[in-house]
Amino acid sequence: MDDENRYELHVRRVLRTPLLVLQPLMLVMWPLSLLSNPLIGSPYKPRYFAVMLLLLAVSALLSVVRSARLMSLAFTCNI
Repeated sequence: MDDENRYELHVRRVLRTPLLVLQPLMLVMWPLSLLSNPLIGSPYKPRYFAVMLLLLAVSALLSVVRSARLMSLAFTCNI
């Protein structure tokens, strides 16, 4: 096994657990934080829906990604 394949496996192994924990937590906490924030007049604005759709799209990308580079890129964009 060459170094590049070992690196890919290592990155996937290292990032898999945080992704499995942080993704669902983030998808639940974002809407709850909007609903409970007293400084936001209405949590039902289009920009909040756009952010939620973006988070869902990144989550979908992370669930189908096979490359460690794409996984680390999507993970970085997500945080």
